[in-house]
Amino acid sequence: MKKTLIQAFAIIFIGGLLIASCKKDETTPANSFKYNDKESLIGTAFAGSFGEISAGSYGYIVYALENTLTVHYSNSSIDSISGVGDLLEIAMVSSDSTGIKPGTYNYSSSTTTFNTFTFGYESGLLVNFNPISETDPAVLLITGGKITVSKNGDVYELNLSMNTNANSTITGFYKGKIEVYQMGSKAASTNPFTFPLLK
Repeated sequence: MKKTLIQAFAIIFIGGLLIASCKKDETTPANSFKYNDKESLIGTAFAGSFGEISAGSYGYIVYALENTLTVHYSNSSIDSISGVGDLLEIAMVSSDSTGIKPGTYNYSSSTTTFNTFTFGYESGLLVNFNPISETDPAVLLITGGKITVSKNGDVYELNLSMNTNANSTITGFYKGKIEVYQMGSKAASTNPFTFPLLK
């Protein structure tokens, strides 16, 4: 009887250890994006809103900054960026006026038609971006792919899989808050997503 109890406890103990080790294996991936065998850890993510850019369509640019870049704030708004690192800019069209609506976003090459649940429109990756340098950074423009967005409360989860004009891919993951800041309106240009950093 004693031997049976010891064996039963041993089985339960080993089972508990196996379950605990399985849970450790199911960790959330790092907030990062990868391209050309380089992984850039995301330090800050935020979005700029352009408001309604066509009937029922709201424009946002999501910025994911490598952790070597620092965002400076003034009066609860973004004032400047310092440091040197990779900066990913993704122009997205949502059907939600308050933020990026959960769903699957597919790439669009259009610069005049802005359908909801699409992205593209001047999106790209600035490699080794230095905000005080007079030399333009290398830019990889996004030319295809998809982004899945989920949200739990105010925490977003983004999974990125995108193609570039250099025949490379950018993959990434981000889980966290994405503060939205007002950026302008569609009146500035036919394509409101045309942004100086990508010129």
